[in-house]
Parts: sequence; structure tokens; C-alpha cells
Amino acid sequence: MATVFDKVKKAVGASDAFFDDQVKDAILSAIADMKRNAVIIPDEKITEAETLGDPLLDRAVILFCRSEFNYDGEAERYRRAYDYILCSLSLSEGYHE
Repeated sequence: MATVFDKVKKAVGASDAFFDDQVKDAILSAIADMKRNAVIIPDEKITEAETLGDPLLDRAVILFCRSEFNYDGEAERYRRAYDYILCSLSLSEGYHE
């Protein structure tokens, strides 16, 4: 099973190890932003060896990271998609505190 790190690295086209630290930082920023918006992310899942345990959470992280890396020059598009899924998660039962 692919890790969140592997999924994000592939999604943003960062195949070189040079970008590993930037990818990790972007993932942690996405997680912090979701937590700031009261989305529940189990602490034991916050490692690069795991997925976040839910495909919607993984997708949110990927969208956030694509916006941070300005993937295909479409940073605003990916940020809007991330904001939309974040809003949905923060209002959905089982995803918010």
C-alpha cells in the first residue's frame, strides 16, 4: 500500500529525492490546517508510513500539496478544491470535533 508521502510525491510530480523535505513539510502543513479547522485526524496516523486512514483525508492532503507546489500552474484551482473538501469534512459527522 502506498503511503501518503508516496501518493503526494507522485501527485505533485516530485520524483527527485531533492524535494522529499518539502513534500513532508507540505503534508504536515495540510494536516495542521485540517486540525485547525476541527477535522479529526488520529495522532497515530500522522506518520509518513501510513495513510490517514480515510480516502477523503488523503485526497485533501493531495489537493493541499498540489496547490502548494503550483502543480500544472493551477495552484488556485487546487486550493479551491481543497477548501471545498475541507469545508465538507469540517461539517460532516465523524470528521469534526
